[in-house]
Formats: sequence, structure tokens, C-alpha cells
Amino acid sequence: MICEHCVPVGLSLNHHGESTKVISAQVLCHLPPNSSIIYDHSCGLKSATINLNAKHGFQTSFHIDKFHGTNHLCSPAFKCDFAINSSASEQLNASLHKFETILYNSRQDTALAIILAYLIEYAQLKNTKV
Repeated sequence: MICEHCVPVGLSLNHHGESTKVISAQVLCHLPPNSSIIYDHSCGLKSATINLNAKHGFQTSFHIDKFHGTNHLCSPAFKCDFAINSSASEQLNASLHKFETILYNSRQDTALAIILAYLIEYAQLKNTKV
């Protein structure tokens, strides 16, 4: 999870795929009320967040990017015009699973350094393939 200034505010490895229940717990833990979230299943995430903390859930804005929005029949209020494709984030997140064992056995500062080094390398590789 990152804030609007691209500063990491939370990190979690989901062991069993995406779950709105798990992600809503992260939202409540890491993001203040009145935050905006872009997620491919925001309609379900909003419901799960409201179930855990109604006030926080109602004060948070949930959006679905254009790419995923075409597959959702939920309220148009969830759809946004931001030029963001959250599938890119999903692909990056999926690539982090190869570090699961080493991150699990590392101190937090070491784990964050490993992830940061990987993200820098990942970004450099993506930029050279353009």
C-alpha cells in the first residue's frame, strides 16, 4: 500500500490469493479515514471494510480503475477516470512471492531493504524494455 506521495504505508503478503477481508484489515490498519483506494474489486472491499469498521468504511473512497471497471456491474460511483491500471501492481505483487521464505525469516528492516532492492531492479528492467 502506498499513499498519494508514493510512500509505502503498509505491506502484507497474502498466502491464499486476494481476499477483501484481508485487504480491508490492512486498510483499517494503515490508512486514515478519508483516504482513496483504487482496487480491482472495490465494491466488495468497501462492504468488507464497512463490516469491520462502519465509520472508517463510509469515510473512505473506493474506486475501480478503467481496466477492471469494464468487468464490473456495480455502481458507477466506484468507477474512476484515473489513468491507472492496477493489473501492473498485481503482476508486481505476484512476483514478490518468490521472496516469501527469506522475508518471513528476516527482521523488518532487512525485509524492507530486500523488497526495496528488488523494486528498484524491477523498475530498471521494465524501463529498459520499453
